[in-house]
Amino acid sequence: MLAKFKGFVLGYRSRWRSLLFLGIAIASFSTFTLLSAVFNAHRNVAQPPLVTQATIVDIVGQQVLVRDRPARPQDRARQGDPVRTTRARTQLNFNTGAIGRLGQNTVLTIGQQCFQIQQGEILVKGAANGCSNTVRAGVRGTSYWMEVSASGQTEVGVLEGEVELAPLRKTAQESVSLIQGQGIIIDTQGRFGSVTQWPIERFEKILNGPLFQGFQTEFPGLLDVQEALEQVFPGAGFSGDASYQKEPSHS
Repeated sequence: MLAKFKGFVLGYRSRWRSLLFLGIAIASFSTFTLLSAVFNAHRNVAQPPLVTQATIVDIVGQQVLVRDRPARPQDRARQGDPVRTTRARTQLNFNTGAIGRLGQNTVLTIGQQCFQIQQGEILVKGAANGCSNTVRAGVRGTSYWMEVSASGQTEVGVLEGEVELAPLRKTAQESVSLIQGQGIIIDTQGRFGSVTQWPIERFEKILNGPLFQGFQTEFPGLLDVQEALEQVFPGAGFSGDASYQKEPSHS
């Protein structure tokens, strides 16, 4: 009788341990699945779609070159293709849904992780990461401006939203975040300057300048840009006046 009781106790303990191990395994698997889902969701939010091509939708002036050939509206530039403006300006619609407006004498190459600007200036709205030779701008639906000088110096300014800048070279330089109203200069060696609050005149120059004027297509998200800058400069009155309208046609 005692032997049967001991056998029952041992069997009960064995089954209890098995159930305990099974419960721990299920809980661990559930936790791993949950963490993986959270990580993947965060990764999907943090990483915009890859820039693989751009469509020319507007040309102001003459001329724009794609692969060193004259381009027309609806022509496409694909990965590895250079886009060059001479005395013209152009608007590109990226496959990510973002748009980019290039100023005169700008050279840009369609990349994969980002588009790369070798020279000149670009105004971007939407999910399109931009690179120079020294820095990468990571964005999510942001409006920002980037310029690369003839000497290779890079300057970035944020009109609306937030941009994270990461060095492309292996240095001790850490990533830097810019919010609307801020700008920064990166030298030719990839060294970041101080993040500064841009004066209102810098933004007025952009909003009243060639990246907004003369295009047949309206800049998407202009009201968002104006509202964001009015938060930075209360009472400045960035609301749409005549300076944001298309240039009159000359017959």
